[in-house]
Amino acid sequence: DGDVDWINPFIRLPGTYEAPYAPLVPVIAAGVVYVSDTVSIWAQDLLSGRRLWHFEGPLENVTDQGPTSDAFGLGVYASGGRPKAINPHQVAQPLVVGDRVVATVQVAEQGHPLQSFDGYPINHPLPRRRLRALDRVTGELLWSQERAAQPDNAFINRFDVDGPVVTDGRALFASGSVTEGAINAYLAAFDLASGELLWRTPICSGQQELTMFNRPFQEHVISPPTLHEGSLYVCTNLGVIGCVDAWSGRVRWLAAYESIARR
Repeated sequence: DGDVDWINPFIRLPGTYEAPYAPLVPVIAAGVVYVSDTVSIWAQDLLSGRRLWHFEGPLENVTDQGPTSDAFGLGVYASGGRPKAINPHQVAQPLVVGDRVVATVQVAEQGHPLQSFDGYPINHPLPRRRLRALDRVTGELLWSQERAAQPDNAFINRFDVDGPVVTDGRALFASGSVTEGAINAYLAAFDLASGELLWRTPICSGQQELTMFNRPFQEHVISPPTLHEGSLYVCTNLGVIGCVDAWSGRVRWLAAYESIARR
């Protein structure tokens, strides 16, 4: 059905103190404010607020919400009937490094007929996010994470990047997951200049709450990685914390922690 009730992303959910979208964290560099909401990326002048450029993500121009649409629009993910499909704990923050801005955008997913049971969604999609690198002056696209020359099931084309990335000036380091029934948590490194995958390291596999139809009701978010003295540290939010060598991707240690059930 194409009639979708939209949620204002800056208004908290009724009866809660939780915003439906993750916080947007601007980054300031050389008198310019860079912002990403994972749908688009833009830059504004620090003093005047004038919009300098705006990069349209794949969902920005998707308007048809119906089952025959080529792709699902944002309203399918952010509808009043699915207020938590977009994880509110994800942090939307671009990275400014050298001559470029790197951030995640939500990619378009092929449309298909949506099914519900007594108002509960059965086969509705969850957000999938990928990296984009832009020229920080013009907003021109420099590279995308996805590689058309590689098959659809290649890791680089399936890896969901969960929030901000970090860099050592040579590579970008991202935490994220590939969902294949279970949630498979990874750390991955990408070449800053080209976006080529340098290495990937599995950290753990786990699961989150499922609907009565044995499907996740919300996108899973892994905490952003921390880079310190050549090591990457990440909390998977699946019961495991890991430390990985930033150069090689080799695991240095993994430690389990007791998880807390979410209400």
